Amino acid sequence: MTPSSHPGPRTLIVGLGRRDRGDDGLGPVAVDLLGDLACEQVELRTFGEDLTPLLDAWAGVGLTIVIDAVRSPQPLGGVRRWEWGKDPLPALPRTTSTHALSLPQLLPLGQALARLPDRLVVLGLEAQWAGPGEGLSPSVKSDLPELLRRVREEVRLGVAPQVASRSTPAPPTVGPEVPVSHA
Repeated sequence: MTPSSHPGPRTLIVGLGRRDRGDDGLGPVAVDLLGDLACEQVELRTFGEDLTPLLDAWAGVGLTIVIDAVRSPQPLGGVRRWEWGKDPLPALPRTTSTHALSLPQLLPLGQALARLPDRLVVLGLEAQWAGPGEGLSPSVKSDLPELLRRVREEVRLGVAPQVASRSTPAPPTVGPEVPVSHA
């Protein structure tokens, strides 16, 4: 099914995580702050421990943007960006994910079942703390505005690709594309 023939939104923004697990709550907090983007073309959803419903939620969607707290070899600070089909699949985390099935485990399953969006981008911040307790760490809080800006830019480019291609080319997304493991 092509994005233009899909009856649902062209863009799905997904916040992964649990608010009661420190920085793991990044996804739901970010989705709350992006609520003004919700419209016929853009849907916002959150998922906690069970990510398998994502296979139905994003199937046939033009662009899915996943927001999650991540763990990678990179130091704290800055937004991490990873795109399915363009970047190598991130290694599975050494620590246990708060998700029953992690995103790196879910993607090959989605591919085998032909249940993936046309384009999938993961934007994340390095998790400093994902233990019990609500609230984001100072590091994640300080990088949250840049993450939200980057999500809005991805949405702008994803919702109106024809407009962007007819006018002057859009500038490339700023920042490195770093493979990530999900906290």
